Amino acid sequence: MNKYGSTGIGLLCLFSAACVNNIGEEYQPGNIPMTFSVKEISSTHTKVSGNSFDKEDEIGLFATFSDVDIDQDRYIDNLRLISNGNAELIPEREIFYPEGDAELDIMAYYPYDKGGIEAGSSCLQVSVQSNQSSAANLSASDFLMAQVEEVGGSEAPIELEFEHKLTKIEIALSVSEDEDIDDLLEADPYIIASGFKTRAQYNVLSDSFNGMEHVVDIVPYGKWEKKGGKLVGKEFIIIPQENDEDEQAFIMEWNGRLYTCPMPDIEMESNTVCEIDIHAFQATSSTLSTATANIKEWEYSTEAEGDTEYDLSTIRIASLSFKDSYVYRVYYENKPVAEVCKEYLLADDASLSSEAIVVYPVQNEEAELSQGIVLRVENEELPIHGGNIRWDEADNTFEYTEGKLAPVTQFYIDGSGAISLSKPSRPAHVNVKAHSLRDTRGGELQEYPIVKVGTQYWMREDLRATGYQEAIGGDLRKLTRLSGKSGYMVQGDTYFYPGETLLEGELAPYGWKIPDADDWDRLIAYIHRDASVIKGGVWKGISDTDAVFPVTNLTGLGLLPNGYYTVNDKEETKRMNYEITGGYWAGKKKGQTSLPTGAVFLMHSNNAINFGNNKVPSGKYYRALNIRCVKKND
Repeated sequence: MNKYGSTGIGLLCLFSAACVNNIGEEYQPGNIPMTFSVKEISSTHTKVSGNSFDKEDEIGLFATFSDVDIDQDRYIDNLRLISNGNAELIPEREIFYPEGDAELDIMAYYPYDKGGIEAGSSCLQVSVQSNQSSAANLSASDFLMAQVEEVGGSEAPIELEFEHKLTKIEIALSVSEDEDIDDLLEADPYIIASGFKTRAQYNVLSDSFNGMEHVVDIVPYGKWEKKGGKLVGKEFIIIPQENDEDEQAFIMEWNGRLYTCPMPDIEMESNTVCEIDIHAFQATSSTLSTATANIKEWEYSTEAEGDTEYDLSTIRIASLSFKDSYVYRVYYENKPVAEVCKEYLLADDASLSSEAIVVYPVQNEEAELSQGIVLRVENEELPIHGGNIRWDEADNTFEYTEGKLAPVTQFYIDGSGAISLSKPSRPAHVNVKAHSLRDTRGGELQEYPIVKVGTQYWMREDLRATGYQEAIGGDLRKLTRLSGKSGYMVQGDTYFYPGETLLEGELAPYGWKIPDADDWDRLIAYIHRDASVIKGGVWKGISDTDAVFPVTNLTGLGLLPNGYYTVNDKEETKRMNYEITGGYWAGKKKGQTSLPTGAVFLMHSNNAINFGNNKVPSGKYYRALNIRCVKKND
């Protein structure tokens, strides 16, 4: 019988008082070196690269004499092997078979853990990544084991056949007859798995996991694609564990709104792929329809269904993609009670400079910026999260008090509509929606994502209006050249507006405005005049050797290098400086009838923000520039 036996999940780790590597006098290392190779990893793979190891993958290896358990003496203790990418595993140091006729039992595992198995124990620490969206993190979440018994001295390599010890879950989305699968694919829904335990101890003697802990939200790997009338392509790896329909769920953001679905009742087993089929349809409810599951055939096959209603009472930060907006609204009893912002916090003295996730209470449709809670400061592992932030809207500065928590992963709304970081006795059932600017003029909907920078709220995309707010002038003319007339020019999905268009009527969506010089100055002062944090897209130089300054877009504002339209000496209209310059309008102030003399220009060659000439060289009329609107604060 294999001494690395198989018993039920839940056994305690085995400990003894024996020392590790206390090899007796009977056996000493000989002169035959030990070499290793890899057989194809058995069955369906979870590893992104397939049924093989990548170059420089690290594997750990233990060896004991065949009559000795791993919690006792070890001949080899956690030796690191490095894959060469061609089925060969190279030991970090040369090792040799013992002299004589002694035989070894070999146990290898992936990924390598420097801590290995403690002396007197038979348990390895196993964990999976919370964010498995990258190929590297998905592979790092895998856990493989290989065992070979009674190996004697030989010039031939020891062939290791690895087996997956974790479960891979594949997600499929299907739609009702009223929904279009192509529309679902275009929306590219963002999905997470919540309520799964991601750390455990694996007992190599009993072949079991125990000590399950650390419940987190998991972001799957992959991209959606159509197959068999469904969307497939998302997957994640999990430690086999008990099914918990009350805690385990899928949360999907679809067109800026959150939907939830409970985990169906399945039995998670090692070396198994489970396919979860979620029936998705957009409705007034935030609950996704019945989910079914089946196990792809390995050693057995089973099916399960789950149709338990799962209410959204926990707002999980990982479920917010911030794709449709950098601002989300939380609704309770159809009223917004909280606002979650992904924003760039830059203190006046630069003592804090980081992206952060902040939640604010909302009263009368307006966020209470003096009562913010910093749920997490990005890329900060110290327990400073959960602190308070108080904005001074007059000065566009803030006071920040560090918290004492690890990064906050979720929050709640209590029965009074207040924000709570701890779970209330009866948390409110809420809806969460990406907060966007909806422009419905002309009977058509243009929807713009929003981003908060300091105390200002900006559109995260350039304006695409083709008409004024009021009836004056009706629809805008579509222009092919500049000649002093109002209208718009468009190339692809990028819209440019001559200055005459701004003078003729109200172009900004209702409740918003074209930022004037004061609005731009307010933004520029907040970011300490560093344009890199508001630039987005790909900026290039005039030539391949031309220096291009860094673009970080830490604010999320993402101003683009779309260039601008002007005329040359022959009065020919040209699009200039595409990919090297961004030009944005500064609008007129309230009560004024003329535009300021300068517009905002960003350059590839520096991270300054300049107010430059907004007219064509002759000065007869205006250039055509992009527009990025800001929310009115009066």
